[in-house]
Amino acid sequence: MYVKKKILLYVFFLGNILITLGLFFKKSTVGFVWYFINSNSLVGFQKLIETNLNIFYNFFYLFLNYNIFIISGLMLIILVAFFTNFLT
Repeated sequence: MYVKKKILLYVFFLGNILITLGLFFKKSTVGFVWYFINSNSLVGFQKLIETNLNIFYNFFYLFLNYNIFIISGLMLIILVAFFTNFLT
């Protein structure tokens, strides 16, 4: 039980560090990282969204402009909050 809480504490601190990094590196967006990993899949997925789902295109564009560090940090903190309820 103690090890699980220690792991959750480390994940919580990692999430906070990622959010802090997101404040320093403002140009590291989800779209930039996706383009850096594989640009062809990004262009193909964007074309698919533009042609078939016009309503979803605005949300997709906003998601690509979010900071990758802040998104991943918030996901980790939410994950810790979710699993903490199971441990208490």
